[in-house]
Amino acid sequence: MKIDKRGKYQPIKHILIYACVLLLALSWQGCLQRMPVSESYFALAEGNSWLYEGKEENVPIEVEITIQKPDPSFGLPSEVLDLSVTGTAGAFKLSEEGLFLEVSPGEVKLLGVRKMGSPPVFFRNPYIWLKEPLRTGDEYSTEISGNPTPKKMIVEKTIKERTPWGVKDGFLLKEKTNGSLQTGAQVVFVPYIGFTSLSLPGWFKVRLKDADIR
Repeated sequence: MKIDKRGKYQPIKHILIYACVLLLALSWQGCLQRMPVSESYFALAEGNSWLYEGKEENVPIEVEITIQKPDPSFGLPSEVLDLSVTGTAGAFKLSEEGLFLEVSPGEVKLLGVRKMGSPPVFFRNPYIWLKEPLRTGDEYSTEISGNPTPKKMIVEKTIKERTPWGVKDGFLLKEKTNGSLQTGAQVVFVPYIGFTSLSLPGWFKVRLKDADIR
């Protein structure tokens, strides 16, 4: 895993990586437009992008996430994707942190790079391995070497989630530590749409504002 050469903890970048880890699907296209719905459960496809908004001490915050092909020099297969983040948190790519997405029908994996090269050498086991559909009670390991992410997240329950296009069925995921649920990390996911709300320790709370997905 890449280590910050300046030796400083960069909470916004790491929390964004963590947010991407969980499912990396954020969506909707505008309050007055038809709600965009992905063809895939986790809404991961090249070119998909999502815009979050929030406030920190009454200062507006925006973060945009886009799924894209990795640099061709990596020589990776088509199912392996990269992710870029721009906005208030700055600009960076998931690959710069030694992480890639592997997307195939019905599942998505977060791959960690053991040795960077062309192509990169990945660890044998993925950091995250999500399979559709999510179910209440499902638990996922979300611990990433070199990043301050929770060790586990659990699908606590189904909820009615407020969106710019009305109320939709979604899942509430919470951090689980030492066998009990925590109030720290909390996200909401809607199938074929993505994360609609992110509330994570050490970071501001944001909600989905706009998106372009297929």
